[in-house]
Amino acid sequence: MKKKSLVLGLAVVVAGFMALGAPGVAKADTLLTGPFLTGTFNFNIYTGTGVTNSAVFGAPNNYTQSASFTYTGPLNFYNLNGQNYSNTFGEFFSTATTNEEGFETAIGNSITVDGVASTSGDFETMVDTFLARTMSTATGLTSYISITGQTWGATFTVHHDDGASLYNTNSSYTATTGTAFSDPQGWQVTSSGSLNSGPFELDYVEYNGSPSELQVEATPEPASLFLVVGVLLAWAVVYRKRLMA
Repeated sequence: MKKKSLVLGLAVVVAGFMALGAPGVAKADTLLTGPFLTGTFNFNIYTGTGVTNSAVFGAPNNYTQSASFTYTGPLNFYNLNGQNYSNTFGEFFSTATTNEEGFETAIGNSITVDGVASTSGDFETMVDTFLARTMSTATGLTSYISITGQTWGATFTVHHDDGASLYNTNSSYTATTGTAFSDPQGWQVTSSGSLNSGPFELDYVEYNGSPSELQVEATPEPASLFLVVGVLLAWAVVYRKRLMA
């Protein structure tokens, strides 16, 4: 598999500001350097066999949900092992979280694996189980990762191998607009207009074995920066008046 790049106009309102990450492909690849999209995102991860490499909106029916969690940090994930080498979730997520302890902190010490929510007593064991799992193989095992968050005026570059798609969604996470990219045997740079403010979904398919890559760069648009600065200044004025009252 080789990487793809999507340059997509988007907007993201997430806890914290933004920053972005890097993915992996079947051949040596030039990774993005940031700033990486950083914030709080919901991850839903599915695995299956004999399924399409296409990352269309909504996981295919023949996938099984492997894990779900809320993650805070940069979208900067990759495993650059060669084809047919180790390709675990632990290796994929370690580029953003450094190690297992970092991953546990990033997901707020809570995870659901195979439909079972963790408790304080079994959290670390469940994390071990998830991170040790293989994302994909050359013989058919495939993973589908759905990432949801909030958009706000920024330009995004999504760098990935295999399938990926980016959508505006409504409050029920039904796709309204978006672009899908499914060819795992090449790479491309595709640009589109800005996505509307509000919820978004980024879907990624890891297909036919290592390496694996998914990173998202974000450059705030000037209008959005002015809006954010204006809001912060307004809060500062209100706060100062309260102090002086």
